Amino acid sequence: MNRRYIVGLYRKYSIIALFAAVLSISCYTYSLTGDIVLVIQDGKSVSRLLHYFTILSGLYGEFVSCFLIAFAIEGVIKKRFTYPRWAALLHYSSVICTTLVFIFATVFISRVDIYKAFGGNNLYLHVFCPILILISFFMVESRHFFSLKDLLICIIPVFLYGAVYWYKVFFKEDWDDIYSFGSLPLILSALLVLSQAFVIALVLRWLNNKKNGFIKKQLTKNWEDGLDEVSIKIEAYGLGRYMGLHGDMNNINLNLDILQDMSEKYHIKIEELTKAYTKGAIEGFKEVRGDISPY
Repeated sequence: MNRRYIVGLYRKYSIIALFAAVLSISCYTYSLTGDIVLVIQDGKSVSRLLHYFTILSGLYGEFVSCFLIAFAIEGVIKKRFTYPRWAALLHYSSVICTTLVFIFATVFISRVDIYKAFGGNNLYLHVFCPILILISFFMVESRHFFSLKDLLICIIPVFLYGAVYWYKVFFKEDWDDIYSFGSLPLILSALLVLSQAFVIALVLRWLNNKKNGFIKKQLTKNWEDGLDEVSIKIEAYGLGRYMGLHGDMNNINLNLDILQDMSEKYHIKIEELTKAYTKGAIEGFKEVRGDISPY
């Protein structure tokens, strides 16, 4: 009879994130290739595509998706999709940009020209890619909480693009006003875009932080009251052993958030749980690779 462990790990999040990242890269590559062909056929420079926030945010999102694939594959192996904080901030920033594209196309462009919003390659750029990147964002189990400072840092790409666009279109006048911001007073159009980006970032931050609470609830749903210290240390040891069996000896994945939750729930020093976890990881490494001692 299989033993029921109190720590539940979920490979499905990693699998969903992996498929979302691969599909978003495929969709973006397809749509970008199509746009390049159309620009060449019109006798224009391909560099003109870089005038579009849609294209630049897509490139940003697909850059992030490329390294997400590596973390998602690791998550499939270890049954937990996690990544470091620098990756979380990049992911958050890229999702702000691509979600802004989705909202702008859905709310504004579609009212003026439905084909420009969702026709041809724009269906991939304005809808499919942003949604797929958003899905991968909410599959992460690292429980990174974002502060207001993180939010302000992560919307810098929107500010940078806006500054370049306003300068090139309204001051230097060597870009076309492709988003028709000239139909509004410059300050009003700037406030419209930047306030949208800020609200999107706020909503994503709130959803991310709520998601972290949900993940903790999912992770701990089998936890019971009254378990003794020995049983909890055995669980920590078993979790470490699993990571040792499926991980890299030079890159030990210490699930400190899980151990912290166990420590708080069962009033056991985290140092004791970490010790049991590390012992399990070493035993797992030994089981797969033999004696790992250098002596």
